Amino acid sequence: MKNLLTCAFFALSLLVAVPVVAQDGVAEAARRGDWVTVVRIWKPLAEQGDLVSQYNLGQLYREGRPGVRQNLRAAVKWYRKAAENERLDGSGAGLFARHSLGLMYGQGEGVSQSDVFAYMWCSLAALGGAPPALRADAEECADIALSRMTPADRSLAKHLVKECLVRNEGETCAR
Repeated sequence: MKNLLTCAFFALSLLVAVPVVAQDGVAEAARRGDWVTVVRIWKPLAEQGDLVSQYNLGQLYREGRPGVRQNLRAAVKWYRKAAENERLDGSGAGLFARHSLGLMYGQGEGVSQSDVFAYMWCSLAALGGAPPALRADAEECADIALSRMTPADRSLAKHLVKECLVRNEGETCAR
């Protein structure tokens, strides 16, 4: 289910969420399999704070594509930027990024493995107005992380989520 959601969101973002000037270039480059050009178009947008571009760069670096080497640390960087920029009342790319960060923390991909941060990011994705399928996957991710924690870690993880929700700012959740 997770892969299906990711692929669907990624494909949709190629056609909908990129500014019109860059949209044709991204769609055409993706059709040609020219991922270097896709990165060249998305990176400036991502650096300017575009959530979809940030999330999509995370996806590209997490999975790797011809011409774009897999780089899990870069994936975490771009997911984190999208996750931090998503406000808790949204249901966009930042929620997918939060879920992806939770999975990466849970598996220790590109970051030190941390069930506390896996729980935090997955919980924030689930609580942030995510579509039902994403919410279900994020809740499962959070439950798995929670089941592997000590009581002290459970308390810390729940505190971090509560702190993020009270402040309603992604930036407070970054550390």
